[in-house]
Amino acid sequence: MNVIFTYKFDDTKLATLEGNLQLAFPDYENIEVGMEIGRVGKMELDPAKIKTTHKYSEKIKQNQQNYILVNGSVSVTYEWIEEDNIEEKDVDAFIQYLDDCPETWECEKDLDNSKLVTRITLAGENKDWATFPLSYMLDTSNLHIVAESTDSEIMCIMQKNAKVNWGMKHIDVAPNETIDVEKPDCETAYVITTQDSVIETTLLGSANDGHTMPFNKYEYKKLESPSVKLKNISDKANKVIIYYK
Repeated sequence: MNVIFTYKFDDTKLATLEGNLQLAFPDYENIEVGMEIGRVGKMELDPAKIKTTHKYSEKIKQNQQNYILVNGSVSVTYEWIEEDNIEEKDVDAFIQYLDDCPETWECEKDLDNSKLVTRITLAGENKDWATFPLSYMLDTSNLHIVAESTDSEIMCIMQKNAKVNWGMKHIDVAPNETIDVEKPDCETAYVITTQDSVIETTLLGSANDGHTMPFNKYEYKKLESPSVKLKNISDKANKVIIYYK
């Protein structure tokens, strides 16, 4: 397998949560159209995490769940070779899977050249807490994730130990919208914000609507209370993410 990696992450903002969950945030001031995360040849998936196939097709396989688009536009291109045994029905099944997702994907099927090109622009469509976006992939030999805009921002999340069972939820918060971020039924939870926000703080044991603190773009905080109010103060949709175990 050959890896293509020209997309830029911010080396000054690398973080590891609980000694296990690694976070990398985009170098968002230096993104260029055409930057890519890709591979030519199939990836050896982590054997510690059992990968399932989707009910629509055995050629739709759970992916590593490492990359999340949090702003801008990307294309994801799937290219297959004869040994992949991809048929048109498998491609159509994957397009149906994308149609089922809360976020809108555009799909361009090119069977003559054995590829499917999909595109997405983050538009704040995910209004309910949901599990990992695009958690399945078409099981092709070649895969290319390409920045289609200079504000294309991708987060990378990796586990050092796949046997530690982290859950994930995310929601899109509109500009000036306030939501309640509730702690899942778990021991430990972290909240990540992808646009500038504020959170309501607690003073002398009671919440105060006017008492807030900054929760800036690409910061993360441990969720200590059962619930906290978060307001998006930016002019873009804010994908708020919770990782918990």
